[in-house]
Amino acid sequence: MSAQVQIMLHRIASSASRVMDVRLLMDNVSLDMITATIMGASVGAQLETTNREEYIEPIKEATKLFVKRIMNPLHQNDLIYSLSTEGRKYASTVKQIHRFVKQVIDERKKEIQSNCSGQNNNNFFTLLLRAHQQHPVEFTEEDIFGEVNTFMFAGHETTSSSCVAALLLIASDNRVQNLLFRELESVLKDCDSVDAITVEHCKRMQYMEMVIQEAMRLYSPIPLMVKKIQHDLVVNGHTVPAGCTALVCFTLLHNDPNVFTHQSPHSFYPERFSPECAIHRMPYAFMPFSVGPRSCIGKNFSIIEMKLVLAAILRKYQLIAITKRDEMRLGFAAVLKVNSSVLIRFEDRQKRTVKSDSETC
Repeated sequence: MSAQVQIMLHRIASSASRVMDVRLLMDNVSLDMITATIMGASVGAQLETTNREEYIEPIKEATKLFVKRIMNPLHQNDLIYSLSTEGRKYASTVKQIHRFVKQVIDERKKEIQSNCSGQNNNNFFTLLLRAHQQHPVEFTEEDIFGEVNTFMFAGHETTSSSCVAALLLIASDNRVQNLLFRELESVLKDCDSVDAITVEHCKRMQYMEMVIQEAMRLYSPIPLMVKKIQHDLVVNGHTVPAGCTALVCFTLLHNDPNVFTHQSPHSFYPERFSPECAIHRMPYAFMPFSVGPRSCIGKNFSIIEMKLVLAAILRKYQLIAITKRDEMRLGFAAVLKVNSSVLIRFEDRQKRTVKSDSETC
């Protein structure tokens, strides 16, 4: 993760104007981080020379086609969908994704065979491959495809959109930004570089976690979820019979004025997630990762990823929002999509300090 964040910082430093659309910045770094950690093979999304055509674009295309299929009742039928133009395109795209994953599987097999001790082969992908080798019938290569693609689909754009929202909110609020910087200066006082930041450091970033939670509350990465009702359910005096499909809208849930009473529910106020606030006594009022046995398996992974990215940026740069919150245009494609530019100016903190000192003199 740290290696990919270093590339991100270099991209910011290389920007002539230091004004960047953070959507592409966050999209690329989150993609490189998840592929490097899950598959042990970065796709180089942040580099000029990248295999974007092999895996990145097919994943994005498959996501779009998947959402379009959900919206078309006729395409719910597998046979009809397979005969349609979109169905054939989806099948071709999935084959392309599987070719890339299959290539990585073959490479990891060779690495495992040539490195019997298993050193430097402890990424998630290799663990899946070892499980397959030990239990080839119970856990097939097809199962590996499913696990990897689920992580990529669920963990890439959700983290990216959450980071974009968090950056804009922080850049628009000097009070929050200053509190974050003070926390980072305290927690990371022994860290000279991103490489030195550990999981333990991330756990101590308590205010950072509140900021991330508040960003995910205001801009839920998964705006809604569909659930099948297993038993008759009474909601506000109305019975929802078993067998019905319920649509759980997290965006409405996370903006309930009866729950989020500290300031307006539409305002950015990270302190509403502080330990003394009532939200901690209402576990089902805030669930960006869902809850229960089907809650997101990548929750901790995502939080650490966001903390690392935001900490690296905020230690080095003062953020100034060019785009306003009400100018940000949102869409839905299974996950939250930011459809308009989110421009932020990155001002070097050391240069700002020198400038302030000279103005004082």
